[in-house]
Amino acid sequence: MALSQQRLHRLHRLLSHDDFHQLLDAVTMLWPGDRPDGLGALADFLLLARTARRDVCQGLYDQMAPVLTCSRGDLEAVAQLGRRHAAVLAFEGREEGEAFLRRQAAELSADDRGFPLMLLGRHLTDEGRIDEARDLLREAIRAAEMSVEWYLLSVIREMARCQLHAGETALGFEYVRAYWVKSYVRGKISGPALKVFLLANAAAFGQIDYLVELQLNVATRARREDLPAPSEHANLMAALLSELDIDPPVVQEADGLLEAVHAEHFAALHLADLGKTDEALEAFGRAADDAIRLETRLGAALHWMSRLLAVWLRPREEEVVVLLAEFGDWPPATTARGLLLGRPPYAVDTTAWRRVLASRPIDGDSAAHDEHQALVTAVAVLGRLAEADGATEQARALYQVVLDYGGQDLWLGSLVLRRLIALLVGSGGADDLERAGAIGEARMEKELRPMARWHLLTELAHGRAAQGRPAAALTLVEQAITLWKRVLSGLYDPRSKVAWLERGARSLDLAVDLLSRSGDWIDESDRLDKLLTVTELSKARLMTDAIHRKEYLPGPFMLTERYGLDADRMEQARREAPDWHAAVGLQSVVYSESLVYVDWGHDWRHKNSRPAREVATDLGPLRTTLRIPLSHDRELLASVDTVTYDVSGLPADTELIDVLPSADG
Repeated sequence: MALSQQRLHRLHRLLSHDDFHQLLDAVTMLWPGDRPDGLGALADFLLLARTARRDVCQGLYDQMAPVLTCSRGDLEAVAQLGRRHAAVLAFEGREEGEAFLRRQAAELSADDRGFPLMLLGRHLTDEGRIDEARDLLREAIRAAEMSVEWYLLSVIREMARCQLHAGETALGFEYVRAYWVKSYVRGKISGPALKVFLLANAAAFGQIDYLVELQLNVATRARREDLPAPSEHANLMAALLSELDIDPPVVQEADGLLEAVHAEHFAALHLADLGKTDEALEAFGRAADDAIRLETRLGAALHWMSRLLAVWLRPREEEVVVLLAEFGDWPPATTARGLLLGRPPYAVDTTAWRRVLASRPIDGDSAAHDEHQALVTAVAVLGRLAEADGATEQARALYQVVLDYGGQDLWLGSLVLRRLIALLVGSGGADDLERAGAIGEARMEKELRPMARWHLLTELAHGRAAQGRPAAALTLVEQAITLWKRVLSGLYDPRSKVAWLERGARSLDLAVDLLSRSGDWIDESDRLDKLLTVTELSKARLMTDAIHRKEYLPGPFMLTERYGLDADRMEQARREAPDWHAAVGLQSVVYSESLVYVDWGHDWRHKNSRPAREVATDLGPLRTTLRIPLSHDRELLASVDTVTYDVSGLPADTELIDVLPSADG
């Protein structure tokens, strides 16, 4: 119940004058026992007043507790349980707070009991009682699905949070994915927004196989189906890049082929980060083919950029020369040829490149912007050629030009930054090591993608080790290992696991090397514990790597578009992994032949509400892999986590809790 300023002023005046009986009369008048609509406001007032006059408010709470903790089936009263629970916690403690929620769950109807179960699950999660919390939240999800679903999104979010506290990153992501699918079905977000949120969360959670599959699926559908509206594509890409803290390029015109090019680029760069070079080259090749079909300045720029990005992955000078010759009098190619008169091409003074890039607009229309970025990409490729030829000084100078003029939306930006830091660290010079640390730490604050952060952290850790700072190096490499494990837990393609397991050796070997040295920089018992942990993790990496190279390895069960929702697999998941079963079931709507979301207007919380309209969208691009885990006796082969002796010596991966979607209220 809303309170007027006059009533609030009167309550506070009574509170400050110690007139308890008048205060009690006023509060009782405002919140009589038969009016549940103001229970949340009563809880808020008691909590606020407690901070000013705890002695008076305890007695006031004791008088009002029967009203505050009543069990009523009114939807408004049930929706205020969270605020009422907070008051019980403050005045009576955690045991009574838990008992209050259990009473509510026992006495409310089947439609509404899931809400107190959700609050109780949150309470138990905060206390570290994860197994109990998961059981209650699973029951809350079932109750919410059987009711009008007014609190279903909140329950799904709490289950994701609980799984993250339990260290189940991949399963936590499945509930986040279910959250956005259900948000779409309820009409809270649009179809394009659904793609954006799924891509952004997949990137943050390190679900790279899913992210790549989704991107390639989007690209296939985009080049095959009718062209989407320009504004839809522009908004989609801008929102996704914003989620990754990257300034979006200026895009004024778009069509299906352009969407396909961008999706292939994103997929290729993630494949390259994993170490799957051949597949990344194939994606860049498809992007180049799509771009040339645009037959515009923008298409030419993207075609050239796609070809250059492929050369970056496999640097060959002759390919750059051929590529420049192919483009005739196209202005960016002409400019590049004019700056490559020196032999070898990277020997040219970088001042000329800086002058040319400074004269070209970074902003402007899509074509001008991407032509500028294509030239910057050419500089990056020259630096890569120089590095491959052993000319590290020239490579570092060219990489710095890229970072100075490329902007944060440069496709190649994170790869160039990584190579520059690696070269600085590799030089071993004191000034270079300091510079590498400064560049990397400044970038780390803006980098959200776990693979890119893993690369940066690993390079920085090697730099700190080279400086003779083992404690700082160990802190960085432990963070890197945590991110490496996060990505590993989300990979379901055996080839991806093999590629990423190979990458992990660089972090694990450094950690073992650091912890093999005793000294006053670390407590001896702590050093031995951490050394055991990392050594076992390193052995597990080798074992898992060897297993995943075998063709007969049983990969995780998958439910894809061509298989549909197999009843036997779903039943097996229900028996062996009920949390996975719930997550998959919540997302199964994506596999409908025709899907619409229902717009409930502003009255969707009320049981007597009726749909206002139905809105349809194409969810074909979202029909990617739904995962069900292996049975426990076979899961040992699936991930390094299940093989390790102990991971207590590594920092907990809890930062993803901060990127969970907002609660539904």
